[in-house]
Amino acid sequence: MAVSMVQVLYLRIGDDAQVSVFDDLYQVLLAKVASASTTQKAKSAAAAQSLLATQSFKAVLILHRTTNMDNLWSIFGLPWKYGDYHRTTFYLSQRMKTIIGQDRAVRLLREYSMKANHLKNVTERWRVYVPLEQSQSQSAVFPPSAMDQGQTPAAFHKYGEGWLGFIGDVNNEQGTQALLMAMLGKPLPNLRCRRSRITQGFI
Repeated sequence: MAVSMVQVLYLRIGDDAQVSVFDDLYQVLLAKVASASTTQKAKSAAAAQSLLATQSFKAVLILHRTTNMDNLWSIFGLPWKYGDYHRTTFYLSQRMKTIIGQDRAVRLLREYSMKANHLKNVTERWRVYVPLEQSQSQSAVFPPSAMDQGQTPAAFHKYGEGWLGFIGDVNNEQGTQALLMAMLGKPLPNLRCRRSRITQGFI
């Protein structure tokens, strides 16, 4: 049976040095995206707009290291704001099973540690991974601190006939690769989900 390919626009924002860093850091991830889709690349917002005006894409993947994307969220009428930046272990939200479907949810890691930019003001329903009440920051430099339960390192929001997703992981963890592929509607091959210490695997 023929494999259904997703048309993806890949936008890399930054100078040549930043783009080179992106390519190195996300090389494995982008290869997996390319294996399940047909991609076109743009290095500026203007180039992306030109492609969007003449072609139809199923997804737009933006890789952009920044401390502020609040203006982007406001364009979509969302109150999302950039929050904290730290590492801790996050757990897959129970609500994701109904949001992305059980077939894709089972491919995601139930829990994993990531260093990430967080979003605040995300409605609980749209938070993909969340900390537990007892979760603490993980750092070799700073002492542990309690997590803000209202923030999330990943969100997936229904918008019109499509979806708006955010992943704040800065190190391209394996669990993040699985999440991005799930957002694109494609499975990530050769990923074995760890069994969670939580009874049901979700919270």
